[in-house]
Amino acid sequence: MHDVSTPSRFLPTVSSGLLVGLLLIVIQLSLASLIFSGPLAAFTPHASGLTLFGCFVMCLVVALFSSFSTAVCVPEDAPAAVMTSVAAGMAASLAGEADPRAAYVTIGAAMALSTLGTGALFLLLGRFQLGNLVRYMPYPVVAGFLAGVGWLLTVGSMGIMTGGSPGLADIPRLFSSEQLRMWLPGLGLALAMLGAGKYCKSGMGLPATIGAALAIFAVYLWAIDQNLADAQRAGLLLGDMGESMRLWPVFTSADFSLIRWDVLSVQIPQLCTIPLVSAISFLLISSGLEAILHRDLDMRTSCTSTAQ
Repeated sequence: MHDVSTPSRFLPTVSSGLLVGLLLIVIQLSLASLIFSGPLAAFTPHASGLTLFGCFVMCLVVALFSSFSTAVCVPEDAPAAVMTSVAAGMAASLAGEADPRAAYVTIGAAMALSTLGTGALFLLLGRFQLGNLVRYMPYPVVAGFLAGVGWLLTVGSMGIMTGGSPGLADIPRLFSSEQLRMWLPGLGLALAMLGAGKYCKSGMGLPATIGAALAIFAVYLWAIDQNLADAQRAGLLLGDMGESMRLWPVFTSADFSLIRWDVLSVQIPQLCTIPLVSAISFLLISSGLEAILHRDLDMRTSCTSTAQ
């Protein structure tokens, strides 16, 4: 292992950490936007504190206890895609509530319950050394799992970019000039990131692509003579934090009285799939790491540290 205390290793290590940190911030903001989209979009800035803090805790615990010293563990997009469906169902059920925060707080409670369930499942996997179960999963099951997650993420991202939940009847509307302006740049960025990850071997492809996208966006606003406030009103940026919005704490003691347990209980079957999806996703990623590193990971330690 290289000694990172030497000048020749310290600066590259710190630079890599900063780049990864910036990427993680972008990813967590994206997950918050995915889950709290549509009628819940007003709570996206507030919910960002939830995903950012969760990412911080996961990175800290895995860095301290993982058997793979350079691992970075972050909230996954697969369970987030399932949580998006749960959040949409809750938002529809609570659309007529007098206090709009009821939906936000109830979804937060659902996220907390799914987190506890996921932690319990990972503890069981680590305790009974069941981390190698992924090797016995049939290929069609794995392929179907990945395809389903991809579809949920695609539909969710289109909803974020277009400001709605597009269905089959909305396909012609997506090709109007106004809608194309909203989702076509996102598609272009996705293709650019895919190409960067596939063809750029230096590890700088993804950060450079995101940086270039931000620069192009700034130039675009300058070219059409708009500022950030105009872009926010047009739905191109996250909502204003406002005086009542804060990244942390995301909930107060008074918020617990707003939780609608009756609505949450209806979504329990879907919530129960989140620990399973998280475990499958984690085990697939771990198997991929083993293939890249050409060595076996301590799956018991990895599962236990992730559960913590």
